[in-house]
Amino acid sequence: MLLILYAVPRLLYTAWSYSSMKDKDKDAPKNWILLLVTFTAAIGETTTSSMNGAIRFLPFTIVGLVLTAGLMHTTFLHNVHRGRSGILSVYWVLVVAFGVVKTRTLTVTYISTLEPTRYAFFIVQFILALALLFLEQVPTRTTNPILTNPEATSSPASILFFHWIQPLITKSYKGQLDFSDLWAVPDFLSLANAHAAFSKHWAVEVKKPKPSLLRAIFKAFGLLYISPILCILIASTLQYLQPSLLNPLLTFINSYAKDSQGAYINTPQPLSVGIVVAVGLFLLSVIASIFSAWFFKLACNFGFVIRAAMIAAIYRKSLRLSPASRQTATVGEITNRMSVDAENFFWSAQSLGLVVTTFYQIALALYFLYGQLSWAIFAGLGVILLTFPLNYWIGSSFNKWMKGKMQNMDRRMRLMNEIIGGIKIVKLYAWEKPFVDKVNEAREDEVKFLKQFGQGIAWITVMFTVAPYLVSIACFGVYAGVLADKEHPLDSVRIFVSLTQNVSSFMQTYVALNRIRDFLLLEEVDDSAVLHLPYDTTLPSIVLNSASVAWAADAKPTLSDVNLSIARGSLTAVIGRVGSGKTSLISAAIGDMYKQGGTIEIRGSVAYVPQQAWIINATLRENIIFGLAWDESRYRRIIEACCLLADIEMLPGGDMTEIGERGINLSGGQKQRVSLARAVYADADVYLLDDPLSAVDAHVDRALFENVIGPEGLLKEKTRVLVTHGIHHLQNVDEIVALERQRVAECGTYAELMALQGETYKLLVEYSSRPKKEEEEGEAELEEKELDGKVLPVEKEVEPTEEKKLNNGVLVEEERREEGQIGWKVYVTYLKACSLRYVVMFMVVMLLSQGVSVGSRYWLQNWSTQLDAASSIGYYLGIYILLVFGYAFFSFMTGWILLAVAGIRASRVLHGQLLERVFRLKMSFFDTTPLGRITNRFSKDLSSIDEKIPLMMQNWVFMLTSTISSIIVIGVTTPIFLAIVPPITYAFYWVQSHYLWMSRDLKRLESASRSPIYQHFSETLGGISTIRAYDQSDRFVLENVKRSDANVGAFYLWVSSNRWLQLRVEFLGAFIVLGSAIFACVSRESLSPGLVGLAVSYAMTVTGDVTWLVRSYCDMETNIVSVERIKEYVELPTEAAEVTDFPLAEDWPARGVIEFRNYSTRYREGLELVLKGISFNVAQGEKVGIVGRTGAGKSSLTLSLFRLIEAAGPSSAGVAVAEESVEEKRSDNATLQSHDTDTGTGGIYIDGVEISRLGLTTLRSRLSIIPQDPVLFIGTIRDNLDPFGENDDKALWDALESAHLKEHVGGLEGGLNAPVSQGGENFSVGQRQLICLARALLRKTRILVLDEATSATDVQTDELIQKTIRKEFKDRTILTIAHRITTILDSDKILVLDAGRVAEYDTPDKLLADRSSKFYALAKQTGQNRSAEDITAE
Repeated sequence: MLLILYAVPRLLYTAWSYSSMKDKDKDAPKNWILLLVTFTAAIGETTTSSMNGAIRFLPFTIVGLVLTAGLMHTTFLHNVHRGRSGILSVYWVLVVAFGVVKTRTLTVTYISTLEPTRYAFFIVQFILALALLFLEQVPTRTTNPILTNPEATSSPASILFFHWIQPLITKSYKGQLDFSDLWAVPDFLSLANAHAAFSKHWAVEVKKPKPSLLRAIFKAFGLLYISPILCILIASTLQYLQPSLLNPLLTFINSYAKDSQGAYINTPQPLSVGIVVAVGLFLLSVIASIFSAWFFKLACNFGFVIRAAMIAAIYRKSLRLSPASRQTATVGEITNRMSVDAENFFWSAQSLGLVVTTFYQIALALYFLYGQLSWAIFAGLGVILLTFPLNYWIGSSFNKWMKGKMQNMDRRMRLMNEIIGGIKIVKLYAWEKPFVDKVNEAREDEVKFLKQFGQGIAWITVMFTVAPYLVSIACFGVYAGVLADKEHPLDSVRIFVSLTQNVSSFMQTYVALNRIRDFLLLEEVDDSAVLHLPYDTTLPSIVLNSASVAWAADAKPTLSDVNLSIARGSLTAVIGRVGSGKTSLISAAIGDMYKQGGTIEIRGSVAYVPQQAWIINATLRENIIFGLAWDESRYRRIIEACCLLADIEMLPGGDMTEIGERGINLSGGQKQRVSLARAVYADADVYLLDDPLSAVDAHVDRALFENVIGPEGLLKEKTRVLVTHGIHHLQNVDEIVALERQRVAECGTYAELMALQGETYKLLVEYSSRPKKEEEEGEAELEEKELDGKVLPVEKEVEPTEEKKLNNGVLVEEERREEGQIGWKVYVTYLKACSLRYVVMFMVVMLLSQGVSVGSRYWLQNWSTQLDAASSIGYYLGIYILLVFGYAFFSFMTGWILLAVAGIRASRVLHGQLLERVFRLKMSFFDTTPLGRITNRFSKDLSSIDEKIPLMMQNWVFMLTSTISSIIVIGVTTPIFLAIVPPITYAFYWVQSHYLWMSRDLKRLESASRSPIYQHFSETLGGISTIRAYDQSDRFVLENVKRSDANVGAFYLWVSSNRWLQLRVEFLGAFIVLGSAIFACVSRESLSPGLVGLAVSYAMTVTGDVTWLVRSYCDMETNIVSVERIKEYVELPTEAAEVTDFPLAEDWPARGVIEFRNYSTRYREGLELVLKGISFNVAQGEKVGIVGRTGAGKSSLTLSLFRLIEAAGPSSAGVAVAEESVEEKRSDNATLQSHDTDTGTGGIYIDGVEISRLGLTTLRSRLSIIPQDPVLFIGTIRDNLDPFGENDDKALWDALESAHLKEHVGGLEGGLNAPVSQGGENFSVGQRQLICLARALLRKTRILVLDEATSATDVQTDELIQKTIRKEFKDRTILTIAHRITTILDSDKILVLDAGRVAEYDTPDKLLADRSSKFYALAKQTGQNRSAEDITAE
């Protein structure tokens, strides 16, 4: 009584609470119904019709009321905090299910008439419970329906049947999906959460003697795999219960057997018995499908989490790599680990469960067969056991093949990353063909293992498909009289096919496990190398005490026994020859080198400007503020001080203009100024500036020093260490550190070193001899000229990257995605790559294979009906064995033809077409396309073509022929079954078509979202030193998480749509089983049990076959996107022809005469001209210096000479000429040609031949260039000097001697074979430029272009190089672009460019003598120029 008094008020209070909820429009009706259910249940159970009509209070009624109150309270809390409850849904399902049974019981036992009150209350309760079941499925509303994944708030039924993804499928069917349509990734799949769970266990493993990555993964995520394993085991059990219902069905059919007189032999069973069995088969199939789908769902979640953890771990590890580790793990290799190896964990998560269930199914099959075959099953078990050694051998072989393939893929991707990163050099040197051969060589080694892998798959397919038949032969041969389950022994092929598909997956994952483990165990940067201390105004900011550093732990020190103390707030200049250790000093200070001895201390925060500016693919503003808080006033001051205002004004989107990857749409000087502005904005305590002024013009050099770095600049109160070759700044610094032979040679103030009269004194006296008064006068005069407007303002240098989509500041276009269905041309492309001959052979052999398979089944059925089967066992068994071995032969041939022949051919052809086309694409393509987007085609897309598409095509064709043969067998056996084939076929088509639209869209989005991950990853690896110096690792990790989660979001929805498809297809397959069984019951009097068994067993098989048919087709459709993406690149427009039929002399150009005739060019149609009707002549053997402010067109001129950009149309040339002023036509001799608009479009002539008539390879191979950005490829010094072995060692050493590198290279271990690390990082930038000079010396062409070739060298080395050039190239034509006026003062002619036009062209003496000339103004801006008389005297 007390319990009732508690329960009833509690029920009323809960119901009232429900009605006051905000979403009562959805929940209030359900809650009041729940209250009614409670009272009807209570009254119904306590009120019964008795003899005296008394009310009986039953004890369980009280308990029921209390439990109901608790249930309502739980429901209330659950709805408040989340949404719908799966547990409550199960509860109401059980209530309804048991209610149905109880209703039947009450009806059969006449309770409905004996106790009508109780019966009425129960019926009301049952109806209300049914209503509650449906109301529980109503989804709750979300606060943000656009971004929130509806899976979290959907009803239990919607989640169970994957209906929550239906809105996305419908939207995709009606129109294309975009990234904005995708829902956010669930929290449990977030990269950050996955890494947090994994990292703590991996941290423990790393401390062990033998760390195990597998153990760390198991500890972090192992428990997550219990649920999918349980699901697949339940599904397998239910699938094996289906054949057990075959016996009652056959018994039912057999009860209608008649004798010769037409009388029933046995008593016929009621039709309802057969219908119940048929429905039972249907329900078992449906429930098994649900558990199977949820196995894949949960296993995929498990795989997603591991994949996310691996990607996060790889990215974080890459930020921690030591200098030596960065050389052993290149960008391409690390990208492979992230794109391919991490992906293998996802697929193996499903394979693991399938392999576990395979052995479980074998055990179940043996158990069920034991009841039919008794001890004979052990013969079959013996066959299974005999396959284990073969499995082991195949597994170890797969391991070897996959390891070899991945190693060669790493090598190929390393080459591709380097080549694409240095594609400009490859084109300028006409190295396309040799590098294509080099990549193809690596590819052939990769394909060799791929072919062995395909052959192995073919063999294992035969073994696992024939194994069930061998088991049947063994069992039937031992106990031939028992053939009860001969139609479907051991579930036929499907048990073992799962092993076929998953052995390779396991081997791939095993290789991936070891590769990722080895990477995660690589040496990390030593955080203790530099002691970071708090900022202290009383102590030096930087202290090096007996410090010795090197690029490798056991390498020769690049700085030895350095003792240095840099005072707080001082400006210290570091000078020295190339290779003396200047960059090593800066790198040591940021902790980027091995400390072999001594101590390094830094007090306060650090800002770092590298010698080669590192620019990220973001807006100009984002590159400067670099993740810090926005301060507009400070930002404005900084960009003005860094001379960026004029550049920003010219950008289409101002400072919000997107800057391309590697700063591709900025000139070298602009990149360096952005890098400097980033450092200034950081407002650090210590500034480490590694020669930031070498890439800028003389006037910008002076402005940056005065406004930013110098004593009166923005950083005047900061501690600054400036590596510089600009000796004209030395008298304005607080201290000078001179390095020589990796040691500190001199250290002191300017006055102290001048008094010391050492090497620094000699350097200053020799190269800065101009009197101070003259310099001041020159500067004053220059300022006056600038006020008069004679010197043009800074303009943007237009690089070849201007062929970009600069629309509202957007540079890099969003990756293009195809729309709609996969075009038939894509399939034709792949089939042609396979060879149509091989495709036809494959189809013929596949049909023969299926025919033999069906024949073997029919032979068994025929055997079972023969009365003399026992006496003729040899005959029947012999034919069966022949059929089995025929099936084995054809199965092997199908796998061998497609996987080891046609598939390999397709891989070769498509890779070859892609590689050839990418090398032939225009330079503008590489400027606007991120590196990761290109390498994605060569890694992930090509990997799909290598490994997935052939297997999927084989599976699809196999399932198609198997399904067709099954339907034919069922149709022949029960013709009435064919009546449901059209509606079932249409239903399959409807499901497939709706799925395919979404699947294609999601796969394209997933592929497109993968490229930004690799692009950001490559970008990160290129700027690790900068990221660590600015302590920005966490921000870049978050960006990696953001991009990876976007990819996982698309991938997760794609996987979920697969489950949507699986359930619906398998439900339709269950209807096939139901139809087959019911039609067998309907035709019971005309069918034999053997035929019914064959038909129903085929129907149960076809359920799985149809499921895999639709899924394999859909998988093929989604993976064929890789072919589509490669086809897209193969069809892109290319450069001009490599070779033409224009007759050319063998020794062209024999003289080296260059003539520009009214030449104009732009980077693409729609952009303004960058060279405007320029005309000038360069005589044979003449040395011409080319100068001009940033944006004048210097680099554009050299690119035009090599035809990286082509001549513009005639109209534009004429307009350009008309605009020219008289001043811009200055010429003191006849070499400057007049502009004649009648000459047409204009052109460039070398030795009288217009270069546009030549093939690009012909042209570029006859010219030489030393580019501004020195590019070295990983390998050896020999490889970089002479990549294709065209010169002997003597020629190589002579070239190094001429480039003043012989002594340094001779001192390296290995000499010419000394290693060159990725990007040449183990050499200074100056040394890299000298290697490029030596490379040019070996080419021995008549024309040489030097594009800021010595900008990173000291003045002494620069002068030596100029002497070398004058000596080695004395009879060759040389065009030299330089910021240092001294570099070109000894030229025969000076060409001054201004805004794309020829401003001046004359000898240096004449131009310097004319104080109104632009060249004179430029010369006066540097403190290191010498007079013309000095040059002449020399």
